[in-house]
Amino acid sequence: MQGNAILDGQNFVPFDKTPQAVATVFRIVKEIKVGISVLNEVRCSSGDKFWLSNSYAGTRCHVTLGLYNQDQRKEEYFGQVGERLLAVGAQPRPHWAKFYTLTETQLKSIYPKWSDFVTLKQKLDPNSMFCNGYLQRIFSESKVC
Repeated sequence: MQGNAILDGQNFVPFDKTPQAVATVFRIVKEIKVGISVLNEVRCSSGDKFWLSNSYAGTRCHVTLGLYNQDQRKEEYFGQVGERLLAVGAQPRPHWAKFYTLTETQLKSIYPKWSDFVTLKQKLDPNSMFCNGYLQRIFSESKVC
């Protein structure tokens, strides 16, 4: 399969939920049987104070997944990862530059300062000058883009 690009998805889960998150991902890989899905890495980072950071307010482990970009079921696969990690209480915060399918409602439930950020965004960018298609998708429910 030379020349195929790998599409990454990365979820940041609380340190104590990491074993459960990894086991959940392995179950999804076996069930969906997507083309050459790999668990690229699991690493941890300490918490920080940035509202929409993946490691806001606590140590989180990064669970990075790879899938051949040509697999037509990439949305199903990454969607299942997000949904199932939510279902087991792993609060998967996606890497903003990787593939994920979580909705704004789901993101709001795992980022404690989401509403504060939306309020600040409305105040600092009332004309949506800094919006693009990606941000319109992320903030589709709050309508700040």
